[in-house]
Amino acid sequence: VLLREDTPGEPRLVAYLVGNADTGAEALRMQLATRLPEIMLPSAYVWRDTLPLTANGKLDRRALPAPEADALAVQTYTPPEGELETLLATLWSELLGVERVGRHDSFFALGGHSLLGVRLISRIRSVLGIELPLAALFAQPRLAEMTQALDSAAASTLPAIVPADRSAPLPLSFAQQRLWFLNQLDPRTGATYMMRGGVHLSGNLHVPALTAALNRIVARHETLRTHFANVDDLPIQIIAAPCDIALQLIDLSGEPSPDSAARVHARNEASTGFDLANGPLFRGRLLRLAEHEHVLLLSMHHIVSDGWSIGVLIEELGALYTAFVSDAPDPLPPLPIQYADYAAWQHRWIDNQLQQRQLEFWRAQLHDAPALLELPTDRPRPPLQDTAGDDVQLVLDETLSLRLQALAVQHGISIFGLLLAGWAALLARYSGQTDLVIGTPSAGRNRSELEPLIGFFVNTLPLRIDLSAQPTFLELLNQVQATLLAAQSHQDLPFERIIEAVRPVRSLSHSPLCQTMFSSDTTPARALELPDLQLSAYPNDHHVAQFDLSLDMQIAPTRIAGVLRYATALFERSTMQAYLDNYARLLAALADAPTLAVDRPALLDADGWRALQHWNDTARAVAPLPTIHTAFQAQARSTPDAIAVIDGVRTLRYRELDAYSNRIALQLIEAGVRTGDCVVTLLPRSAELVAAQLGILKAGAAYVPLDPRQPAARHAQLAADCQARAIVHAPGDAPPWTTAPCLDIALTRKPTDVFVAPPLPAAAPAYVMYTSGSSGNPKGVLVPHQAVLNLVRDQNYARWQADDRFAFASNPAFDSSTLEVWAPLLSGGSVVVVPEDVLLDPCVLADFARQHAISVLILVAGVLRVYASELARTLPTLRYLITGGDSADPQAIATLLGGQRAHNLLQTYGPTETTQFVTAVAVSEVPDAGQRIPIGTPIVNLRVYVLDAHRQALPVGMQGELHIAGLGLALGYLRQPGLTAEHFVPDPFSAVPGARMYRTGDLGRWRADGQLECLGRRDAQSKIRGFRLEPGEIEAALRTHPQVDQALVRVCEDTAGQRRLVAYVIGTQIDDSAAHDPNVLRSHLADMLPDYMLPDAYVVMQAWPLTANGKLDVRALPAPDDAQRGIAEIDPPQGETECALAEIWCALLGISTVNRHDNFFDIGGHSLLAVQLATRIQARLGRRLPLSRLFAEPTLARMAVALADSRVASSAPIATLVNRSNYYE
Repeated sequence: VLLREDTPGEPRLVAYLVGNADTGAEALRMQLATRLPEIMLPSAYVWRDTLPLTANGKLDRRALPAPEADALAVQTYTPPEGELETLLATLWSELLGVERVGRHDSFFALGGHSLLGVRLISRIRSVLGIELPLAALFAQPRLAEMTQALDSAAASTLPAIVPADRSAPLPLSFAQQRLWFLNQLDPRTGATYMMRGGVHLSGNLHVPALTAALNRIVARHETLRTHFANVDDLPIQIIAAPCDIALQLIDLSGEPSPDSAARVHARNEASTGFDLANGPLFRGRLLRLAEHEHVLLLSMHHIVSDGWSIGVLIEELGALYTAFVSDAPDPLPPLPIQYADYAAWQHRWIDNQLQQRQLEFWRAQLHDAPALLELPTDRPRPPLQDTAGDDVQLVLDETLSLRLQALAVQHGISIFGLLLAGWAALLARYSGQTDLVIGTPSAGRNRSELEPLIGFFVNTLPLRIDLSAQPTFLELLNQVQATLLAAQSHQDLPFERIIEAVRPVRSLSHSPLCQTMFSSDTTPARALELPDLQLSAYPNDHHVAQFDLSLDMQIAPTRIAGVLRYATALFERSTMQAYLDNYARLLAALADAPTLAVDRPALLDADGWRALQHWNDTARAVAPLPTIHTAFQAQARSTPDAIAVIDGVRTLRYRELDAYSNRIALQLIEAGVRTGDCVVTLLPRSAELVAAQLGILKAGAAYVPLDPRQPAARHAQLAADCQARAIVHAPGDAPPWTTAPCLDIALTRKPTDVFVAPPLPAAAPAYVMYTSGSSGNPKGVLVPHQAVLNLVRDQNYARWQADDRFAFASNPAFDSSTLEVWAPLLSGGSVVVVPEDVLLDPCVLADFARQHAISVLILVAGVLRVYASELARTLPTLRYLITGGDSADPQAIATLLGGQRAHNLLQTYGPTETTQFVTAVAVSEVPDAGQRIPIGTPIVNLRVYVLDAHRQALPVGMQGELHIAGLGLALGYLRQPGLTAEHFVPDPFSAVPGARMYRTGDLGRWRADGQLECLGRRDAQSKIRGFRLEPGEIEAALRTHPQVDQALVRVCEDTAGQRRLVAYVIGTQIDDSAAHDPNVLRSHLADMLPDYMLPDAYVVMQAWPLTANGKLDVRALPAPDDAQRGIAEIDPPQGETECALAEIWCALLGISTVNRHDNFFDIGGHSLLAVQLATRIQARLGRRLPLSRLFAEPTLARMAVALADSRVASSAPIATLVNRSNYYE
């Protein structure tokens, strides 16, 4: 059985059989009908003596003939009965190209499909005045059944299209209005929204006949001689009298390389825009390469044409040229109506009851739909949409193409719906979203009289697809098919009206409702044929991306292909190629197992897996010494007189520290401490603390460092949680809240040279660090000796030296102290204790680092952000400056580097559960604006996996949860086996029995260069007004304000429970205007970010509240007051400008009052009214407000501020040069 397309645009199933040819097609079909659904039944049955084979012995599908008329499967012919059935049969015959139709014949069995179904419904509406739902055609496909459906169908309520009164102003269609508005917003869209085509002509070209044919087409179609004027704030169509096309004849035959010169002209043509106000909007160039070689380039503005129009143009050009070249008259029938008649009809129809029902459908369908498809981008989204684009190609092999088409037939859905379902499943995997809105174009020619017209009819249908229930592919197919049918049944409503009805959040950075389009070539295939000429397509290298992604599929019987157009401002070409590779892989997997959940198929192929294995190939031999203290003792024997610890004026040499810690170990053992116990330290950073931690390890126990500055109740809670066997405390500061033995560090100074520590395995616990838990109770992370040794010895991210001096600057209860203490002590270096008062002042810290010859300094990202300016002059004196604990701040990095390249600045990543960090990267230069700084590659004996919800490894570019495996893992959470099992899971990629990996809860992805990116917490991504956003992007934009040094953005709930964005800023130069008027910072951001990313409140801080670990104390951030919010419950317009604006708003929107914080678009405004608003502002207030600024400042108060900053109006039109395009083709 083959899917053939013998007539372009009309695929059908054909069965080829070898056997008893006496069995007719009708009998075969009747037998199959008892076992298969209607849509799976072949349309024709061809008997053969043998099936043709290739030279390799395989079936030669291309050698199978097209079916003859007698091969069509029809039941015993029963003629139509009655007038209605006979008329319907005539419509079928015309559309399907068959001679006769019986009353028991099926529309699909005779070659029908969904596109022809839409055209049939259009013919029924036009001829019979009956509105047949598309779903009825699928449910009752036989002629007699469909006639019965027509008997019960309602009469069409759509008024007939009649010629419009040409003496009155002619309105634009709704689709034209949107393109006209975009042209007002940015006149450069004259080159963006173009329909271009080129053809290479070889042979004897009759230029006068070609010119006459083009001129006749211009005369036939008013759209090709239409331009647009602004009259009384409203656009109207102006139709010029018939005129000759502006066909430019250019002779390139004398050029050294005519082909190269032709390509230059083609590029110039593609980049030359149209003037909508003056026209013409259709032009051509005929390039002469040689006597019998020409290139014809034709361009039309999208406002007067669409994809279907190209087919009409081709068909008419072929017919007219053929006639004119032989001096025959015009063979084309006159057009009954023109596009202007359709536009006028559309405005009359808008008030129709059917239109109201369709509005309600779309409101319900898109209620609370996501505002943005959050695909991870290679570059940050520009605040103004950039339409530069490029294409990548997709070709599915013949085997997969046939399997997919067979699957579609088997389950009674269209191949388009199947491919769309697969695309939705892929986008869900990339974005992490399960609620998607994908646009698909509809021809918009739902009436037969519109089919022969050139004009802008194409409409966009936003399809909402829900994958939240983890559907199987079959379930998703059924959902998508139902969604498609419902959308097609409500496709009469223009997309512009849907936008007005749904009122999505407006943004200049992307198109509303949907940012990705999915289409297949539904235009009837028409090839240009001209006598005595050989024609071939001329390539077009100019690509415009009107959406983030647009996938256009070409479906043939044995081959499915596609073109993915993408916005180059957002994505790299390699990323888009990966999308298509993964799409093909996903389709193949789902075709193999359609009952599998769509999020289950693994997308990582063998090459991708090898790349991940290479990036994770970090295994190295483990040092023979199994514990921290035995490694230290070996170092002490090697360098006994080297300085181990510097604490103010006091120093401890290695032999002294070894003996000191021996005494502590002995006293702990005497106090009852045994192997595996926990011992709490209540000591500040000091030499005593270092000795205490080393002594606890020698006693076989694990140290539990607590911050002495924390409340006693907190100390008691944690000591009880770890069941502390003993507590080491500062002199004279024994805790009263415990009955455990307490060891005063001041009473342990008598050294002990001879001590034999109890033997311990490498997996024995070394320390317990407490982190906050989601339940409010702290979690004790139990870290083994081997994890610490792996972090600090023989690593790939740094090489320690015996003369290294590490600053001990971290809170001992924070895991960065691990590297600060043990890296130097196990490599012969020195620990330099940093006093608390030094840490409080970045200048003092910088001086301290230079005075003490610090070579390694570790600061969490939050502190580094604050101290960057002062540390910039210290960076060259350091061997390593290591940061982590949070995402790196590009501005802080830029400040540190000062425009110079460096190799000693390390960005690290890793949670406490994986022993400080597991990845590292040297940040040698400032990243491009908005670029994420990667977290690097895995360190020695650690592996990082990006996994989906089913713990399957994901390919490059696809976001998932970061999982960590290897020697750095903690043993788990102290006495919390359930929590441990939840977060420390079996490692499916390891051959080692019992191997585990840690689920971080962080989102990340691999880059093509083998670097990892962290994309934030899975549970921390914010959703505001339907948009998912990362606060870090807003913070980076805030820090570009000259008065802002640091910024933080949080999502907070106000008293009404509404989620609001709040910005907190610090700046030494912030003046009163920025401190007291939130509009100052808001206006700054409005030039850089889409409006949904603008914070609702701005709070100026003197300093960040920090926890004892040096991390931001989020709970201590103050709530904004009303002044900082810039809002109030009831706030009428203030001042002359606001009051004047309010009057203009009320007049335009037909309302009586306006609040100064009302949003123009939320209370009824739309794009066309925005143009009128700008015009009236200029007329009344004498100020020009660019449309881009109006969109960026849509509230009354903010618009008034923008007006104050605007310049006095000139006579120029309301337009501004911004890169803006969010129209849906």
